[in-house]
Amino acid sequence: MEPITFDADGSIPEVPMTTQGAAGPLDAFQELEAARACLLTGNVRVSTLRPDREVLGEIRHGDEAAYRYLDFGRGPDRVTVRVLPGTRPCRIDVSADSRWTGALGTVDVPARRSDEWITVSAPVRRTTGVRTLWLRFADPERREMHGIPLGAEEPVELCKLDAVRFA
Repeated sequence: MEPITFDADGSIPEVPMTTQGAAGPLDAFQELEAARACLLTGNVRVSTLRPDREVLGEIRHGDEAAYRYLDFGRGPDRVTVRVLPGTRPCRIDVSADSRWTGALGTVDVPARRSDEWITVSAPVRRTTGVRTLWLRFADPERREMHGIPLGAEEPVELCKLDAVRFA
């Protein structure tokens, strides 16, 4: 559910999907369930972890997830993610407002050592106010030139993402 407005002529402008729906911006310092993403690009999908919890799964190189709108207040110093690592490492670039601007920080998720969920943190460049959070997933071992893979590589699930939190 999203709030709508009407123009003077009675038309309804396009309403962008948000993470919080009709409520105000979400607090970036509270746990954000990954499945609340309002925009997914690539192969990434919302999948069921258990009856009361969904996660982002089937995450592959180049996939992205966006969350509108998070209130970063005066600015966090760190980002923490709860993930189930895949068989290859995963790099998660964290950006605000645009996925094309420089990353606020990068979370490096190691390749799977067990079938246990882990928590990984990384420092972030301070950002303030209400922003759109972008997560971009990459395989740091993938060999490519200008976005084109060098050699034949089977797509692999890099990780499953359960939650994000800033501190």
